[in-house]
Amino acid sequence: MKPFFGSTAPVTGEIGVLDEVRPSRLNRCCYVLVDLRGKKYIGSLRFGDDAFCRNFIDFIRRQRGKPIAKIGELEISFG
Repeated sequence: MKPFFGSTAPVTGEIGVLDEVRPSRLNRCCYVLVDLRGKKYIGSLRFGDDAFCRNFIDFIRRQRGKPIAKIGELEISFG
């Protein structure tokens, strides 16, 4: 992930709290904003399927405010 604003070094792993998910104007892509100790980071996720991407965005938006590590433990299926 890269910082949303500023020159903070990039971070990796299941860190921070989910702040927001925004669909991209491009198909099969979304942006994930994470709060880590008051600093905002942004990452992008790309999917191979439009429907799966939309389902993922709908699901993950309901996880706002939760730690990324806890979200990463969830098992999901869009079948």
